[in-house]
Amino acid sequence: MAETTYYKSTRKSGKVAYFSIEYTRAGSDQPGYEYLEVEATIRYIGIVAYEKNLFDQYEHRIIEKRNRVGNTWKMSANKDRCSLNMSVMVHEPYRSYGIGTLVLSEMLKMATDKFPHASMRGTLSTVDEAEDNVHRRNTLYEKRGFVLNGSSFSIDSLDKLHLDEVIPGIENIDITEELLELFEQIETLSYDLNAKKAAIKNDTNSYIEKVREVQSLKKYKYLFYIATIAAIYFMIV
Repeated sequence: MAETTYYKSTRKSGKVAYFSIEYTRAGSDQPGYEYLEVEATIRYIGIVAYEKNLFDQYEHRIIEKRNRVGNTWKMSANKDRCSLNMSVMVHEPYRSYGIGTLVLSEMLKMATDKFPHASMRGTLSTVDEAEDNVHRRNTLYEKRGFVLNGSSFSIDSLDKLHLDEVIPGIENIDITEELLELFEQIETLSYDLNAKKAAIKNDTNSYIEKVREVQSLKKYKYLFYIATIAAIYFMIV
């Protein structure tokens, strides 16, 4: 059974990351052979940056286009143990948007619902080992109940985790409505930009007209001088 949910993340200032996660679950409820397998496939839709243009208005700029490859995470669980079976990775441009934390939390919720007393041990991804990421990562995991020891973690019982806590900056979206809203914003920005261009054009035309008026006055001024000199000449003659 596959379920796809669309999200957007605003965890980075001035940028919005759009992505989807497809969860597939399989397992057995047969006594003595209970197990659960969860597969999560992350699809990267795009990253949009909001920057101010010359008219001090925000405009959209796509800085990361759709990535069709995505990443797949797999987790298995039984009544005693829960484990991740594939490398936990997020496509590099989409890191630090909270996607990894979201996926892991959702997968663990599914495992906890079925096997609340299962334990879990593992190693955190090395992509977060940069000095500026370690504190952020550790805070997020510890707030959810993980016991950290360097780059490894342990969970004595899944039901001790705090998995219902909202991840700041991430929200579910209706992708159709979201795209329509983006198009409306782009249309509004285009209208405003065209209005500004028209205003500049009108100002330019007005300036040109004023220059022509001055040039015309100068021409009449020269004609007046010539007429005056001619009149004086004829008076003398």
